[in-house]
Amino acid sequence: MNYRIECVPEFTVLAKIRSFDAKNAAEEIPKFWEEYYRSGNGAIACGQFGICFGGSADGTFHYGIGNRCEVEQKPDGATVCHVFNCPDLTRIPDGFEVRTIPAQTWLKVEARGALPKSIQSTYPEIEKEWPGGLERIYGMDIEEYGCCETPEDSQKDDYLCRIWIPVKLLGTEHYSVKTDVLTASEFNRLGCAAGWEMPSEKQSAAALRNSLVTFSLYNGGTLIGMARLIGDRAMAYMVREVVVLPEFQKQGAGTFLMLAVQQWIARDVPDGWRASCELFAAEGQRDFYQHCGFVALPHSGNENGMSTMIIGQK
Repeated sequence: MNYRIECVPEFTVLAKIRSFDAKNAAEEIPKFWEEYYRSGNGAIACGQFGICFGGSADGTFHYGIGNRCEVEQKPDGATVCHVFNCPDLTRIPDGFEVRTIPAQTWLKVEARGALPKSIQSTYPEIEKEWPGGLERIYGMDIEEYGCCETPEDSQKDDYLCRIWIPVKLLGTEHYSVKTDVLTASEFNRLGCAAGWEMPSEKQSAAALRNSLVTFSLYNGGTLIGMARLIGDRAMAYMVREVVVLPEFQKQGAGTFLMLAVQQWIARDVPDGWRASCELFAAEGQRDFYQHCGFVALPHSGNENGMSTMIIGQK
């Protein structure tokens, strides 16, 4: 099962929502999608998301089809919805609603293949292969659909969707992250614990001083991990020296640290800008970083990463 864990800030969606009975939802929801497009709603919101908004004791739940939107309040009091298809909707179209999706940590699982079978078959797979260290939060699931140039694209074997399930990390209540408090001696000590050959404290101090930010991971009051960021604060960031002490590995500490790093970047980048975040994975850690949202090289658009060491002469 291919998945990643990601913190997503609060956002809004413009969606057409209908009530379904869990007993026949697998048959009725595909009909809802067919009707949605047949009625021309795809010209308003192309169907980026299918959202399960939670259920009732009687077995019914609300399901919506729609897109992410930005709601803008004009100085004259008017409300404008900006949607991918229709960037300047001055009123909410009949039958649509604006809903807020709260800030949340999500488990995002790939579903690859023809619809609706790929989505329907992935849910049992998620239950069977549920990742350790995560607790499911019930109340909302999201299906994120890939772009289609033609309706036939969604029937291809390589068509990619993602199922979002809200989660919380188990056993992380005692973890905390502080920024810009890491000392050179702590940096070198943690690096040695990871088996690395560390530079002098003078060189480490210069590296920390010139970093964008450093992260110190604590279990209670004990330092157990670190990371730092370098970059231009506009287009490119690089994560360096990610360490969690061996006795705290595979207990959610690394994921907790990496989520803190990614949240810092998201808050640092201006709204709407896209910035890359890169790292070198230590041997045996590729799967961990993929579950944190990183894509291994080579892949479409990028060859293998390359590096070299340069000896200073200043």
